[in-house]
Amino acid sequence: MMFEDDCRRFKEELHRISQALKGADETQRAALSRTLRAYQTFERHMLAWWVARDEEIEALLGDTDRHAPLITDTEWSASEPEEAHAFDLAKDMGNALASEQRLSLFRRGMGYFELLMFEDSRLVFERLVESDPVMNIARLFLIYSCIAQNDAQCAEAHLAHLRSAVTDPLLIAAAKDAQAELYVRAKRIPEAIRELTDVVVARPRASDTWVNLAVCHAHEKQWGEALRCAQHAVSIDEADGPAWRIIGNAYAALGRLNDARNALFHAQPLCKRDPQLDVEIGFLALRLRRTQEAEAHFLKARQFTHTWPDAMIGLSKLDLLRKQPDVACARLKALLTVQRNHVQATLHLGYAHLAKKDWKQALRVFQTVQENAEITVLCATGMARAACECGDYAAALKQLSHALLHASADDRANLMYELGRIHLRRGDTQRGLRNLRVALSLRPSLRAARSLLKAHTRPTEHTFTP
Repeated sequence: MMFEDDCRRFKEELHRISQALKGADETQRAALSRTLRAYQTFERHMLAWWVARDEEIEALLGDTDRHAPLITDTEWSASEPEEAHAFDLAKDMGNALASEQRLSLFRRGMGYFELLMFEDSRLVFERLVESDPVMNIARLFLIYSCIAQNDAQCAEAHLAHLRSAVTDPLLIAAAKDAQAELYVRAKRIPEAIRELTDVVVARPRASDTWVNLAVCHAHEKQWGEALRCAQHAVSIDEADGPAWRIIGNAYAALGRLNDARNALFHAQPLCKRDPQLDVEIGFLALRLRRTQEAEAHFLKARQFTHTWPDAMIGLSKLDLLRKQPDVACARLKALLTVQRNHVQATLHLGYAHLAKKDWKQALRVFQTVQENAEITVLCATGMARAACECGDYAAALKQLSHALLHASADDRANLMYELGRIHLRRGDTQRGLRNLRVALSLRPSLRAARSLLKAHTRPTEHTFTP
């Protein structure tokens, strides 16, 4: 699309400045502020130009409509049902915007909205809604502007009004879509899935909604459903890059690594200049032991500010694969010097110390990890391993038992495996084997548990200690 690359680069530049502002001193902040003001001036000139071009296009369309042949009702009924309904909705919207002044104001609001100037679009749509409370289309974009500004309270108030007022199926679906966005931001994912499921029933060919639904299922680790929704999206739009990314991540979570790799490589040309995709391919390549491929993608992603931390973590994992724990520790400490509270970096630093067999330092690092539900299992596992190596089996078992209370089924498999290892290490073979069998019942593909179980049930004279 025209200007797509320019707009993407502009957004990347704004993101770079926002990151730079976090650690800037007074002199740097003043320089960055001057740059932002220059961009703002340029942006407003572009907006004026954009609105002028929109009016020219409207005038040209007016000339075209006067000379175009009339479309009969029969011709409209032969079109797609959703397209025909969208035509009826557009006619209704035109009646609501019959005033030339309101129509001009609505165009201005849409111009701001398309340029992601949500503060300005919100002011315009608020004026429209105040002048005509039944202008539902303006209220809908007002809701999205409020959501973009993280004003959930205002968005919910207008959404309640919209849902009570609209009867049009597409506007009802749009209201549900907005409600789903609010649920996602409030981390109420099951409720978001419910709303988005209703939306795809009303608009089955809306590929973006299928993608959003896939993202929600992925967030809940419902990988089968995420895969199904993303595949439905690409059946509608084969060039949907985000859908291909979800397909790749779903395949990876389901253990179909080669299929995952193919899907992510398919997504690459469709998600232009997205370094996060290089990070995803890099981690997948690590799992496939394609170390050179992983390194190439991590080095590429390291050049961008927002993917630099993930790339550094990926490179540290590569260092550990290459039996270079000292290099991994140095790399992660460099990352933590810049971002002191980076939870994943701290967690991986603990594992790097485990690889160095520096058990006490590993334990100290794991104890500094901030509470985070997503890494509780990994942190508990690391602390348990370090405590076990220090001979404190009671502390190790306590860590794992506490993590089991809130773990998912998949995480419970890993924790039961760790419990099995520790019991075998302390000489309680019966309990250790029982825990390994439980781990395999939860996840039959857990190769480490299967190997350890096989080693200890093999009829040998001596007991094997891992």
